[in-house]
Formats: sequence, C-alpha cells, structure tokens
Amino acid sequence: ALPSFYYNAFAFLGTGRTLSYIDGSYQYTFLLSTLFGTGIRYFPEDPLSTRAELALLLSSGDADYADFFIEANREGLATVFVPVSTADLAVVFSPRLGNVALVKASYSIKPFDSLQTLVNAFLFLRPTTGPISDSRIDPVSDAIFLGTEVDLEARFRPFSDLGMVFSAGVFLPGKEAFRDTSEDPEFRARFEISFSF
Repeated sequence: ALPSFYYNAFAFLGTGRTLSYIDGSYQYTFLLSTLFGTGIRYFPEDPLSTRAELALLLSSGDADYADFFIEANREGLATVFVPVSTADLAVVFSPRLGNVALVKASYSIKPFDSLQTLVNAFLFLRPTTGPISDSRIDPVSDAIFLGTEVDLEARFRPFSDLGMVFSAGVFLPGKEAFRDTSEDPEFRARFEISFSF
C-alpha cells in the first residue's frame, strides 16, 4: 500500500444543440462533448507539508469548426466542449475549456505555518486542429502543441481572516500554433489580498 498517494478522476458529458453553418445555411445540429480529468497527489510525512501532483485535463474539440470558438460547426455532429463557467487554468495562458488539453506538474512546500509556496509547470495541447478561445492562435495552423508555462506562487495567511497571494508566470508559445505577432514569451504577475469579516 502507498498511504501517501491519492488520486482523483472526473468526467462530464455535454449535450444539446448548437447553431451550425452547413451546406450554405444556418441550422441547429446536435452537440455531444466531453470533459475528462485525472490526477495523482503525493503527500509525504515531513515538517514542510510537501505536496507533489501530476494532473491531466482534456476537453473535446472539433476539427471542422471555423476560426471562431462558439457556434462555428461546419459538418455533422458538433463535439466542442462548451463550459458553463470559466476558470483560470494558469497565470498567463488561460483559454476557455473546449478543444484544450493540458498536463500539469506541481510541487508545494510550507516553510512556515502561514506561508505556502508552489511551482506549477504546464504543457498545453489541443486535441484537434480546430480553434480554441484564444484569438492569437493562427487559424491556418494545424499544430497540436500550444506551448508551455511555468508559474510560481506564494500564499501568505498571517491571520485566519487575512490572506495574500503573489503569482508570477511565464508562457512560451508554440511558434507553429500562434500568429507571427504572438510568438514571443509572455510574462505576468499579480498580487491579491482577501479579507473576511
């Protein structure tokens, strides 16, 4: 037995109708999409509360979609996952789920009870050559690899009702997937304060 290892897995099925442009006319076609995720975490027993994680997230796409993300189906069944809400995938590169896959590796330690530090590394892909929600992707590119990102994060909670988070990340775009004007590395940092009463 490996008592320090934990895993999780989830899956969602999306159905409905979407407006499509097929054979020269707009019509509603059936939508069938999926979202799948899994991961494994390791929590060794040490005074620094070390945590290591490896995770996979996959949202379905559709290769025959036009160069925009919503209601762009051009043939038959639509299979792009359409999320109900949005969430940040990473600090810099964070497209909406839908024709996006990522592999995430993370490592975290707590040098003090009130301070947690993390490093996250991402590999971004798309399951099909269809578009994603980021307009910087070259619409004529058939590249599957979208890029890599490394993020650093420090979470400081000196009191139970006060928290501060500093995040910084650098994204390295896949040059074959992005437009010529968006091929340079991108850096972003942010500082957040939360207070509850």
